Amino acid sequence: MNKNFLVEQIKKREVFDKAYLYAIAYRINQDSYCNFIEIDYYRQNKEKLFGEIQLAFDNPQSYETETAFSFYLPKSDMFFRRMIHTPFKDLVIKFMFVTVLEEFLDFTFIQNCFSYRLKKASGKNRKSKEFLYQYYYDGFQEFVNWQLIQVQDNTCLLKTDISSFYDSISHEYLLSALSKQINLEKNTVFMLLFSKILKFKICYYSIVKRLKQSNYRYYLIGGAKVIFRKELPMVNH
Repeated sequence: MNKNFLVEQIKKREVFDKAYLYAIAYRINQDSYCNFIEIDYYRQNKEKLFGEIQLAFDNPQSYETETAFSFYLPKSDMFFRRMIHTPFKDLVIKFMFVTVLEEFLDFTFIQNCFSYRLKKASGKNRKSKEFLYQYYYDGFQEFVNWQLIQVQDNTCLLKTDISSFYDSISHEYLLSALSKQINLEKNTVFMLLFSKILKFKICYYSIVKRLKQSNYRYYLIGGAKVIFRKELPMVNH
């Protein structure tokens, strides 16, 4: 692949417009924390945001993600889930990458995967750009039905999970896999920008220590961490 092709694609105005709408919809409808003052600000300053993102793409070496903050939501009576609140500009940039990369990667995914995927349109099985990140409902229902059958014939069902899955994925492996899949060297501008959206400086406020703390943590788009309640520093969000 031409090393400049994907950079040219991601810099297109229509890609920004889609990502901008996706980011607002995600923040309001799916994100665990929504600051409506932030939403109102970026609605009034959309063109300024577009200019800032274009400047970042033109100067990839100087681009750095803004500081995110972490907070914890109850996952069960015993566990909490660590969440990361992504600054809006970086959230838009992430959706710009998703918008461009899905054209090259979506067909390579397992068809009955239960992860977030584009909703397939009926008929000719075309991708629908109207709905981003929708579950494969039919496949997931089959999985649920399988579980119901299993509990009829067995006295116990063991549920397993991978702790801190997104936090544990090797960024080097991810970059290598993506580089191989799209046939693009890791030292190109597109891959450099992609590697930077994986890195965030994260801050949080500890009520226990009465101290705002910052450190570098690396996470992907999801980002979840399970911690025992007794080990959990309380946070103010």
